Amino acid sequence: MSPTSDLDDPTKTCVYLPKPSSPSNNTRSIQVRAPKRRLNHGYDVQLEAYEVAWSRCLKRVQAVVRELQAPIVSAVKTSIDDAYSKDVLTGLPYTELPVVAVSAPGGSRSVISDVVALLEPRRTREGLQRGEESTQGKGKARMVEEDDEPTQTHSLVAHIRPGDCSNISNAMRAIILGFVDRHGEEEDGLVVQLPVATKRRPATSLAMFDIVLLKTWYRALSQLNPQPPQLVVVLHNFEQLDPSVMQDVFYICSKNIPHLPLVFLLDSSAPSTMTNLHAAYSRATIALLRVSVHTTPSGLDLANSVIEKVFFDPDFEPDVVLGFAALDFMAEFSSRHTASLDAILTMLQIIHIRHFESPLTSFVRGFDSEAALQETATRIRQTSSFSLIDSLLTRLWGESAPDGLSKELPEYLKGIPWSDLSLEALLSLLNSARNDFCKRAAHLRLGYQLVRVVQRFMRAQGYKTSPSVNGQEDSELTFMSRTMRGRVGRDVKHLALMVRKLHDNQLNALLGEMYSLFFRLQNTEVRQSETGAREFLVQARANITPQNATLPEDIHEAKKASAMGPSVSEWFLSYVEDRLTTLDQQPLWEIWSTGVTTFPSELINPAPRITMVNALLHPSDVVKAHRTLYASSELWELPDTSILFKRYMEAGRLINVYDLYESFAVVLETQKEKRAVPATPKRSEKGKKKIAEEDEEPQIDDEEKWTLEVHARFMRALHELDYMGFVKHTGRKPDHIFKTVYDVPD
Repeated sequence: MSPTSDLDDPTKTCVYLPKPSSPSNNTRSIQVRAPKRRLNHGYDVQLEAYEVAWSRCLKRVQAVVRELQAPIVSAVKTSIDDAYSKDVLTGLPYTELPVVAVSAPGGSRSVISDVVALLEPRRTREGLQRGEESTQGKGKARMVEEDDEPTQTHSLVAHIRPGDCSNISNAMRAIILGFVDRHGEEEDGLVVQLPVATKRRPATSLAMFDIVLLKTWYRALSQLNPQPPQLVVVLHNFEQLDPSVMQDVFYICSKNIPHLPLVFLLDSSAPSTMTNLHAAYSRATIALLRVSVHTTPSGLDLANSVIEKVFFDPDFEPDVVLGFAALDFMAEFSSRHTASLDAILTMLQIIHIRHFESPLTSFVRGFDSEAALQETATRIRQTSSFSLIDSLLTRLWGESAPDGLSKELPEYLKGIPWSDLSLEALLSLLNSARNDFCKRAAHLRLGYQLVRVVQRFMRAQGYKTSPSVNGQEDSELTFMSRTMRGRVGRDVKHLALMVRKLHDNQLNALLGEMYSLFFRLQNTEVRQSETGAREFLVQARANITPQNATLPEDIHEAKKASAMGPSVSEWFLSYVEDRLTTLDQQPLWEIWSTGVTTFPSELINPAPRITMVNALLHPSDVVKAHRTLYASSELWELPDTSILFKRYMEAGRLINVYDLYESFAVVLETQKEKRAVPATPKRSEKGKKKIAEEDEEPQIDDEEKWTLEVHARFMRALHELDYMGFVKHTGRKPDHIFKTVYDVPD
């Protein structure tokens, strides 16, 4: 399927890369600037390359976030499992209702889904095929898998959302039915056995909102399971729930524990859940609860960790390397506005979209096989313009020797006969350039990580790792940007000087952390290339004899600078300076790096008022790419909301709604006339008279229908203006409205 088909999917975020045939200078979308230098079907190729690169980046970000949140997920699971343990606050006059609050102020809501996945373990497909399910047909009790640990705590989960809690009856019904009505094929994989589904007779059954129904169901559940599961109620978007309803829910549930082991899991986005609870709920309600709060990583620490583990991890090779311009903007935006995960993901996606506007990004992935290389060569031969080939040649040759200065050529460019270079050979050189760039980028990431290891160690020892005069260290994002610029030489020399002054015990510990960095490398190629570094670190540790300063007279001797300090310092300085080289010196580096491309800040920091007003006044500019919809900008051709807004802007401060309707209806009459169906061929007088008599009554009905249609369209347009804040009601004259916008931004 072509990636352009995703633009028609209403469930996906719209990413608009306009085709060369319909350029637009006024839209805020990301434009393809060089339409002539493109492969055959290059538009689709660029979209495919973007999708692959962004998908890899997104999956890596999600994996990093899950890794950072793993301790929180484990802690939440433990809190739920231990909610009714015998060691929890014994001797209280009554049992408190367990409430576990998960606060995610950074925008990451995946913790709840990870916790639910742990709370409701399911059998594997192979386990189901071994016959845990009863053979007596649908509705029979499921049998517990033999491999399950009998002592493991399991739970059943019910999900409650704000729409389910309009009143106390609906809230209790949603909670009870969330457990009682669990049946069907979607529950076949549950480890927990469920009671047999039976038909209820309304005359003899308990009400759906009666908690006794849940107690009866749980009693049957307990008879089927040696260790009955806990009942976990997940309250999504907890701040949006009505406190007057939820305090009654908490009260009812607290009166039925621990016989009914309910645990409430709060999905909160507030920075402080306890502050929100104390502000919204009475003291009597909070006294019924035993609240444990868990906060997910957020803020600058989360942003720094995500960017570092995605783009500066030696074991991961991103398709696109972030340049210093993108890192500078992200550092400024995260420190001045917000460092939420949603903001980071949005910026990363926009950076990828902006990068893939260049036709050269069609070669981001390189060629994994000879067949892929030949396919690309065929596409280039079918291209109407060979400007793309000229661009590749210019960059390969010109960047290898800029401004005519002598510069050592890369190994793969030496001895190349440029005059009779074939297309396949050119693409092979491009693949070699990519491999060389990836190798140098891997070295840069490893050098950066070694510097970070030394920085963290020195900070733990109480040293200042910044050589700046004011003593304020840069943020991690800023340091990443300076690394990409090649401006961390002063920092590295400062760290090397501090390494020289370490005593034996400190130096031995630092060498151990350095060795751990190289020992944990998972990339086989990078690991093999660093054999010399590992051997040096092992030899240096062997030459150090850690001293134990146990006696007072030995303390001064133990704190002398180590004899191995100068050697380790020189090695560290030489190693890092060799690795931390800028990537913009490599041929065709702009294909695999965003480089100096500025971030389109207007895409995430728009001017909504000016944009909205201009869109209403000039809708054809907004949808200029779809010229078939709006061929001109006459008033009668505009959408209803824009027609009404035009009349709205022409009126005074106080507008009579009826007058506004009349002016709107005049335009619609013109629109009706312009779009009228052409007249039918002439008929005889007798035929005309007969048709007129037959159509006399329907014509009256058509007029009434048209009036109703004008009324409906006017009300819809007026409500849209009201919703957008352009209408203010007077309160004294029901047939008049106030304007909220007076200037005309034409």
